Amino acid sequence: MVSRRTYSAAGLLASLTALVAPLTAQAAPDTPTLRFQTDVKGDVTVFGSTLAHDCGSTATAPVGATISCAGQTNVTDTAPDLFWRDNVANASIEPLQARTSATLVMPAGAKVTYARLYWSAIKKGSAPDTTATLDYAGGPTQVVTADSTWTRATTLASFPDSYYYQASGDVTAYINQWGAGDFRVTDVDSMPLAGLNLDRAFSAWTIVVFYENPSDQPRNLALFDAFSYVAPSAGVPSVSATLSGFLVPPGFEAKMTAFTYEGDNTYTGDSFSINGTKVSNALNPATDFFNS
Repeated sequence: MVSRRTYSAAGLLASLTALVAPLTAQAAPDTPTLRFQTDVKGDVTVFGSTLAHDCGSTATAPVGATISCAGQTNVTDTAPDLFWRDNVANASIEPLQARTSATLVMPAGAKVTYARLYWSAIKKGSAPDTTATLDYAGGPTQVVTADSTWTRATTLASFPDSYYYQASGDVTAYINQWGAGDFRVTDVDSMPLAGLNLDRAFSAWTIVVFYENPSDQPRNLALFDAFSYVAPSAGVPSVSATLSGFLVPPGFEAKMTAFTYEGDNTYTGDSFSINGTKVSNALNPATDFFNS
C-alpha cells in the first residue's frame, strides 16, 4: 500500500547490477528490500569509486595519477586490468590492497542521520567478502562487517568457480564522526586483474548518506537494495522492480539514484526507465545509460 505524504519530494535509492555484456545463464532478479526510510528536513547523497582501471579505456587519467599499462595483456576486453592504490595503478597491487577515495559533499550545518557502505566485485568461490575497511583521509580506519550479502554465480565456462557478490554494512557512526570530506575504502576481495581476459570483471564501492539540514525542505527519503543482473543473451533482457511506501504530492518533484556495476560504454542498448519512461542526461544517453 502506498502511504500518503505531505512532503515536497521523495528520494529513492536502489542498488542492483547491470551487466551489459551477455552472461551464459538466467537468474531471477532480487526483490528490492526497504533498508531505511525517514521523514526529515534534509536530503540524501551517494558517492563512491571504482577500485580498478581499464587500460583499454579512452577516459582521461585522474590528475596526478601514475598508471602502468605498458606491457599488460588482454587490455581490449572492456574491463579493468589493474587495481588502484590511491593515485597509483599497476600490476603489483593485489585485490585486497586496492584503495580509492571519493568525496562526501553536504551543506554546511548538515548532520548525518544514516549511512551505508556497499562493496562489490567478481571473485573466485561462492563466499562473499564480508569485511571492508573504511577511513576518513588522515583519520583512523574502521573495519566494516557486512550485515547483508548477495551472490550470483557467473556460470562462465572459462571461470567455473567465479561469483559476483555485493556486501553492505552500516557506517552511520563513522561517517557522522567526520562529516563532509574524503573517504577511502580498501580490503575488498576480487579476482586478480592483470592479464585477465574477461569483459565483466569489476571491483567498486558506494556509500549512501542521509542527512538532516534545518534549512532544507521536508522530504520522505527511502533506501531500497537488491542485487540483480541484466543478460539479454541469457533470456534476461531487463529487470524491473516495484517500489512502494511513498507518494510524491502533485506539483512536486521526486528524484531517484540507482548505482550499478560493470556498465560498458562500448556496448549500447542499455537503458533505465521509471514508469515506462527512459531516463537520460548529458552523461548518460537513453540507449547507453550504464556507460561507465
